[in-house]
Amino acid sequence: MRKFIECKLSIRKVVWPLLGMVIVFWGWWVLEAFVGSRFFYDPGLVFFESSNLVAMAVRGVLLWVMLMAFSALLFPLARVTMESITYDGESVMTDYDFGRYMGYVVWGSLLTVITMGVYAPWFVVRLTRYLLENSSWRLRPFGFLAKPMDLFAIVTLVAVLLPLAFVVVLRWMMSDMPMLMEGVALYITIAILLIAFVLWMAYYCVLVSKWMIDLSCGDRRAVCRVSTGAATTYLAGQIALTILTCGLYAPMLELRLMQYLAYHTEVGEEGDVQRFGMMLRPWRDWAFVLLWGLATVVTLGLLLPVYYSKILERFGSRLYIEPKE
Repeated sequence: MRKFIECKLSIRKVVWPLLGMVIVFWGWWVLEAFVGSRFFYDPGLVFFESSNLVAMAVRGVLLWVMLMAFSALLFPLARVTMESITYDGESVMTDYDFGRYMGYVVWGSLLTVITMGVYAPWFVVRLTRYLLENSSWRLRPFGFLAKPMDLFAIVTLVAVLLPLAFVVVLRWMMSDMPMLMEGVALYITIAILLIAFVLWMAYYCVLVSKWMIDLSCGDRRAVCRVSTGAATTYLAGQIALTILTCGLYAPMLELRLMQYLAYHTEVGEEGDVQRFGMMLRPWRDWAFVLLWGLATVVTLGLLLPVYYSKILERFGSRLYIEPKE
């Protein structure tokens, strides 16, 4: 029998954390523009030129402050979000300590900036584990079992090295094979490059999603069992539709991906396996997400608290768990 998850989140509880994030973002953007005009980084200069070092140092400090501010605002947002979740008549409880949390934030964000992003997977995992491990349902603590090294490998190999190799091949094609840049061959080349780009995006999203869905509640583990090849093909089709519709299909892409991943997420061990699922009302849900998303963008983020609470309540309450057939 299906049991649905319930999510009831008051807009009032998320107003200040989310508006704070909006203010931090725009503040960082303005300061970055100001710093860029005063401390210009010139890639043509030697790396250790004083002007380049000053520019990098100032930008590094700005990034560090922004990361700390975002992470600090994430603390109350995560707490009220987790406590808004109810399953089988029991609500999720949290036991967070702001001082301990900020200790992880200060050092994690500093190491992330100093290592120019290399430490980011460890920082993300550390914060996620803290927020989940200090949340519980029926006295059963949650856990986050994904490993930071796996995320580092995905980002390095797929998001960095693969595009770099792609650029090298593209430059070679343009310089040594000019015949591909003429007539029908040009359109064929563009089509091949576009297909490769779509497949790359889909593959990267699938790998990150599978990595991310590795959770536990007490002694029960939830893992995404989706086939990487099948999921990449499915998501590539959704991305292609988004490109062909100039982005109008984007809300449906997100909803379809959530539904697809939920259906392939299993909970428990052999002999007692359940799976997640998600109900959709396709075009009504598409219009709902599109309109609220556009309203949030038009207001420069001021409607973000309303958007967040409405999306969570509408779609969080569509998730269910049922025995696997």
